[in-house]
Amino acid sequence: MLISCPECRAVYNISADYIPESGKKFKCAECGYIWMVYPSDDTLVEPETETAPEQTEVTASPEELNTVEDEVTAAPDVSDDIDVMFKRLSHNTKNLFSSGDTVEDMGLLQKIHHYTLNNFSVYMLTAFLLLTSIILGARLIWDYRYDVVAKVPMMEQLYTRLGTESIYRGKDLTIEDVLIKNIKQNGKPYLEVSGRLYNAGKSTVFVLPVKASVIAADNSVEDEITEILSEHKLEPQFGALFRILLDPPSANARKIRITLDDINR
Repeated sequence: MLISCPECRAVYNISADYIPESGKKFKCAECGYIWMVYPSDDTLVEPETETAPEQTEVTASPEELNTVEDEVTAAPDVSDDIDVMFKRLSHNTKNLFSSGDTVEDMGLLQKIHHYTLNNFSVYMLTAFLLLTSIILGARLIWDYRYDVVAKVPMMEQLYTRLGTESIYRGKDLTIEDVLIKNIKQNGKPYLEVSGRLYNAGKSTVFVLPVKASVIAADNSVEDEITEILSEHKLEPQFGALFRILLDPPSANARKIRITLDDINR
């Protein structure tokens, strides 16, 4: 026999023996509507008309057709689940490509919060790289301050304000052209020691005092005089003359030693 769903007009072909005289409840597999079917309901199937919607005859066994005896147990509607799934997918997809309010619609605090969250890692990385660069640059400027001043002399003022020395003291200075002779000055005899300090390096250096010492036979110092030169600094490949007058040495004197005073200071 043929039965038709009163809701969506879906047609089902079932055996008449399956329906008792007291009737039986059926659930439409198309729309989920539940209704009571009696043996005489095969006449409920309306003939097709021009205005009637297209009907599809479905042949179904009693086991394939959802039925309800005493209580109606709603079976999961696959079509409803599919609709829900697509609605959820559509919602999630929208969330993926939309952040709700646009940045232009946000208030000042919301914009700050938005950009802070989105750019926090970028800010942290930038700050870390900047701090590392500053520390490394400061360390290099400190360690190579003598070379920095040699290349950029005006940097000496900065180091001086920082309380650090940036020009070598006596580095690469050599004593050359030493001459020792007896002279008289103002009627008094002296031992004259003269020569030249020469900067053989590549950087400007502070000129250290020149010390002349008379060494006795037992290596003791018999006489010693230190002269501070008028030149304060020596540029690379430049020299400065010095002249020291000593009292005439005794007969016990063996040698004259010329050194730079406070060379390690």
